[in-house]
Amino acid sequence: MSVVAPSVTNTGDVAGHLEAAILFLSVVNVCLSRRFDGASMVRSCPYTGKAVPNMVCRVSDLLAERATETFVGRTGEIADLLGLLEDDGGPLVMHVHGAAGIGKSSLLTAFAVLARAQGSTVVTLDCRVIEPTPRGFIHELGAAVGVATGAVDDIAGRLSQFGGRVVLTLDTYELFGLLDTWLRQVFIPALSDNVRVILAGREPPILTWNLAPEWQGLFGAMSLEPLNDEEAIDLLTRTGVTESDSRRIKRIAKGHPLALKLAASTIAERPELDLEEIAIPMVVHELTRLYLAEIDDPLTRRAVEASSVVRRSTQSVLGAMLMDAAPRDVYERLSSLQIMESGRDGLVMHDAVREAVAAALKSSDPARHQDCRRAGWRQLRSEVRTAAIADLWCYTADMLYMIENPVIREAFFPSGSQQLTVEPARPEDEGSVMAIVQRHERPHAAEAIELWWKRAPHAFHVIRDGDHGVAGFYCMLDSDSVARSSLADDPIVAAWFAHLADDPTPNGRRLFCLDDGLAKNMGRCRPQCRPHAGSTSNASTWSCAQFLDACT
Repeated sequence: MSVVAPSVTNTGDVAGHLEAAILFLSVVNVCLSRRFDGASMVRSCPYTGKAVPNMVCRVSDLLAERATETFVGRTGEIADLLGLLEDDGGPLVMHVHGAAGIGKSSLLTAFAVLARAQGSTVVTLDCRVIEPTPRGFIHELGAAVGVATGAVDDIAGRLSQFGGRVVLTLDTYELFGLLDTWLRQVFIPALSDNVRVILAGREPPILTWNLAPEWQGLFGAMSLEPLNDEEAIDLLTRTGVTESDSRRIKRIAKGHPLALKLAASTIAERPELDLEEIAIPMVVHELTRLYLAEIDDPLTRRAVEASSVVRRSTQSVLGAMLMDAAPRDVYERLSSLQIMESGRDGLVMHDAVREAVAAALKSSDPARHQDCRRAGWRQLRSEVRTAAIADLWCYTADMLYMIENPVIREAFFPSGSQQLTVEPARPEDEGSVMAIVQRHERPHAAEAIELWWKRAPHAFHVIRDGDHGVAGFYCMLDSDSVARSSLADDPIVAAWFAHLADDPTPNGRRLFCLDDGLAKNMGRCRPQCRPHAGSTSNASTWSCAQFLDACT
C-alpha cells in the first residue's frame, strides 16, 4: 500500500478531510447500564457455579438478558471474563479479538448480564459511535457516568465512587487504533484499582501491551475462535432451525456465528436450497450473496446495496441514493432486516456483511456502485454545511468512509490486515525519523525538520509497524507555541505566519495548514491550507503533518 497525493476536488483522495481525520476521526454512542436495584432470589451462575442474586432491573437490562437466550458456547471465555471480578490480582485489562462476526459483541453482552447479576457495574461503550480522540472519549464517557467536566481525574473519581467492581467495555476497539497509546499511557493508569477494562476488536493487541514491563501480569488477551459443531447446532436450534437443516448449515458455515445466522435466514426462505461447501475465508461473502438473492422485493434489495456504500444510512441519504422511492419506506424496509442495526444516528449494516455486499455491487454493477457513492457524498456534503458543531465529527466519519483510498480506509476503518499504531515519539526514535527525512527530503528541508525535532520533540508522533519499528511520522504544532525567532529557519512556516498576519482567522475558527507529505513510491503531495470550523478555540492554530512511509 502507498499514500496517495491528496486533492481537494477528488472525493477518493485524502486531502479535504485530513484535518478532520487528525482532529476528529470516527464515530459516538454510549450505553450505560446501571446496576440493578435489589435482589429477589438467589440462583447459581452456570459458568462459575457461585450463587448470584437475581436483581430487579430496568427494561434495557431485561432486553439484554433476553438477547443472551440465544447465546451458546464460550464457557471458558465467559469464565475468564468473570474472573476479572475477583480480587486475586488478575489482569486489569483484557483484550478480546476475533474476526468480524465471530461473536465479540454477543460475548460482551452475555458477560455484562452475568456481571451485573453479581453486583458489578458495567459501562458499555461502542467505539463505532465515539469520536476517537481523548476529548471525544472523555466527553461521552463523562456523559455516561454523570461527569460534566472533561478531566480524566474526574472521570476516574466517578468510577471509583460506584463501589465494588466496575467494568468498562469498549466494543469495536479496532477503530480506536489512534487512541490506543493515550488509553494505555494516560487514561487507564489514572483509574482506581476497582476498575477493569475489556477491549474487544478484530485485531490482536498491539505489541506494546505485551512488551511494556509495567503491564506484565496486568494485561491479558483472548482470541475468539469459531463455535464447535455441537455449539453451532445448539445456536441454530435456538433460532428455530430444524435438526436436519442445522446439520446442513453447520457444515457450510464452519462455526462462524454470523455465517450461521445468514444461512439460517436463507434456508428459511428456500428450504430446498442446496448449500455447497464454501472455503472458510469466503463463507460470509458467499452466504451474504445467497441471503441477498433471497430478498424477493427489488426495492429492498436495491436499498441493501445502496446502504453498503455508506457508513450509516439515514432517510435523507437513502433518499438521495434511491430518488425513485420514498425515503421513509426504504428506511423501514431496511430496519426490518436482521443484518441492520438501529442506532441513534441511523441504520448500520454489520461490517462483514457490508463489505461483502459492497464488493459484490462494485463487481457486478460498477456504474450503480459509483452512482450511489456520488449521490451519498453530495447529500452528506450538503448536510455538513448546516450541521451543528457537535455533529461535525459524525459527518467527518461518514465522508472518510466513502474515501476508498486504501491508506485512509485502513487507518480509520481497519480491516485487521495491518498492525500500524501511532504513538508519541521517544528520544531514541530520532535516528529512524531522520532516516526517513533524509531518504525523501532535500537537504534544506531535512535541516528544518531536524531543527523542529530539537525545539519541539513533543510535537512529533511516530507510526509503528507490527515489529514496533518506525514506519512514518508526523509533526503537529500550535502556533502559540512557536517562537517568532525560529521562523527564519523554515520558510514554509514563515509563509503560514505571514498569511495569518494578513488574514487573521475569525474567532471560533482554527486554520489547519498542511505541509507537503511524501509517501513511499509516490510523488509529492499538494500543500493545503483550509479553515477548520469545528473548533471553539479563539487561537489561530497550524499543524504540519508529514506521513512518510506510512505503509509498507
